[in-house]
Amino acid sequence: MLSIIVPVHNELLFTSWCLASILNRTSAPFELIIVNDQSDDKTTNFLKEFVTTNKDRNIKYIETEKQSWHSLSSNIGIDNSIGDYICLLNSDTLVTTNWDTKLINFLNSEEGKKCCACGPSSSYAASPQTIPQLNKTRYAIKYNESEQVAKDIEEKYKNQIVRAKITGYCFTFTRKVLEQVGKLDHEVFPSAGNETDWCLRAIVHHDLYPYIIRDAYVHHFGGSSYTKTLSQEGKNRAWQEADIYLIERWGKQTLDVVEKKLWKNINLIY
Repeated sequence: MLSIIVPVHNELLFTSWCLASILNRTSAPFELIIVNDQSDDKTTNFLKEFVTTNKDRNIKYIETEKQSWHSLSSNIGIDNSIGDYICLLNSDTLVTTNWDTKLINFLNSEEGKKCCACGPSSSYAASPQTIPQLNKTRYAIKYNESEQVAKDIEEKYKNQIVRAKITGYCFTFTRKVLEQVGKLDHEVFPSAGNETDWCLRAIVHHDLYPYIIRDAYVHHFGGSSYTKTLSQEGKNRAWQEADIYLIERWGKQTLDVVEKKLWKNINLIY
């Protein structure tokens, strides 16, 4: 079973689209874990109604006691999950048909044994997962239009898999790897840099690497939810602090080696 964990902080429209897409476009047996992280009343009321309306579906609803941010909210979801596969999914995403089976099938493959986490192509990511032409128009895409985008991506990049940096908007791994690597370090990386630190732990200590499943597609609007609560100065400061903590923890030499070998994959050109 796949445990899909969605931390939510406001952004009602995108959240409603995200949850609907999960219910309508996920093929594998799954549990949906919604972690409501201090959302406003309008979003909270929607989430409660959504859970009640879909009470026949396997949905868990959790409210945080105080603002927990993305990493801790994700860890709370992990603590309440039971699936053999776990996906940390941003609330401003739209999953598309076969998104889950493509990721799970790779994790079960021979090459997947070398994988710490995998993710799909997208319209917005701080990694090579981004498809530039979609990034420019990502806010114009509507719920139903994402399916045609996914079909185009599947046709163009069919069966293409690459070892490269991935980010956390759709971050999928096995429970076995979770038991090796552990959860996100929410104390040092409450939001920015959390998945990079997690992948570095997997690479350095377990020789496991992140992969992009290029013919899978999850639309990411980006810049919503948590980051929307921060000013541009606050966002810049969060990333700067994350970079400082990564250097302090891993050392510049280690980061430079990973950067050359993995983060900047020169063969990955969309």
